[in-house]
Amino acid sequence: MSTGARISNIFDHFPTLSTIHRADKSTGIALLESILLKLPKLRARYYSVSSSPQKVGNNVFSLTVGRVTWRGGYNKRMYLGFYSDFLATLPLESNVVVKMRPAPSFRLPPETPILMVAGGTGIAPFKGFVDHLAVAEAGDNRGDAWLIVGCQTKGNQLYRQELEHAAEHKTLTKYLVGYSHESTEPKRYVDGTYWAFPKSQRCFPILYKTDTFLSQSQS
Repeated sequence: MSTGARISNIFDHFPTLSTIHRADKSTGIALLESILLKLPKLRARYYSVSSSPQKVGNNVFSLTVGRVTWRGGYNKRMYLGFYSDFLATLPLESNVVVKMRPAPSFRLPPETPILMVAGGTGIAPFKGFVDHLAVAEAGDNRGDAWLIVGCQTKGNQLYRQELEHAAEHKTLTKYLVGYSHESTEPKRYVDGTYWAFPKSQRCFPILYKTDTFLSQSQS
C-alpha cells in the first residue's frame, strides 16, 4: 500500500504545486501530470480467500479485509490504506475486476493433522479450511485440526460464532483464543494461549508426527 499516492496527498506534500495550481490551472495541471508520470505503479494486492468452494460453490468467494488507517506527516493527518479503503467504501452490489492466483503450496492437506496459528485478519485462509472440513464427507479419514487465534478483544474476534460452532461439532479438534486487550481475560498472545492450555491436553502428538502440517498466517 506504500507504493501508491492520492492526488490530495500530492498537494499535501508539494504545497508549492497547490499554490501554482490556484494561480494558473494549466501550469498546475502540467506539473501534476509530470509528477504522476514519475510515481511507481501500484502493485497488485492479493488477499487470501476466506471461504471454500465446497461450501459456497465456484462462483462465489469471500474475503476478510481489515481497513487500514494511520496518522502521519507534519500535520498528523489521517491516511487510509489504498486497497482496504477502496473495498470498505464500495457500494453494495458493485462490480469489481479481480484476478485469482492459485496457491498450490498453501492448501488443506488431506488426511494430515494440522495446527493453524493466526492473528487478526490472518484468520482468512483458515476460515476457508474450516468451511472445507465442515462439508467434508463424514467418512473421510482426516487428522486433528487445531486453530489458535490471537486478537485484541472479544469485539474484534472474527468469525467467533462460526468457529465456536465448528469446535462444538468436532470440525475443529481445538479452538483456542488469546486476548491481548480484553479487560475480563488474562493478557495472552497466541504462544501464551497454547502454553496456558492444560499440559496433558496439548497437541504434542500432532507436533511430533512427521506428517503434521503447521501453518501460520498474519494479518
